[in-house]
Amino acid sequence: MRSPVPYRASNDCMVALLSGQLSFAIDTLISITPQERNGKVRLLALATGQRAKNWPDVPTTKELGYDVTIESPVGIGGPAGMPASVVQSLQDAFQFASEQASFRNVLEQGALRPWYMPANRFRDFAERAEREQRELMSRYGFAKKPG
Repeated sequence: MRSPVPYRASNDCMVALLSGQLSFAIDTLISITPQERNGKVRLLALATGQRAKNWPDVPTTKELGYDVTIESPVGIGGPAGMPASVVQSLQDAFQFASEQASFRNVLEQGALRPWYMPANRFRDFAERAEREQRELMSRYGFAKKPG
């Protein structure tokens, strides 16, 4: 049985995959997309809740029988105690930006989908994702079991 190999960054992982040091890798779509488009790597499965529009024939890990889903939206943080009015202004600005065609085009180029959440929903999501991913990492030998 082969052991998992953790990498600090996607670029290190991609170099190892492209040089043949790895048989396969689990990485972000935004990192893999350029290599996939150039025919250097092949997507085997997506650890997302649904198939990607850009790769309708690539199954999800759940479809293949693996109970693994990793959703990774980008979040923006601020200092504790930030005034509610500032939080609201930032939320309004980022929601507006996320609805713009130019922003959605950038997301699509990176095989990402728009997924805006206000601060309270994102905080809940991030806390739940952290728990789920810690458990997943423990289950597959990447981290100590929570306890």
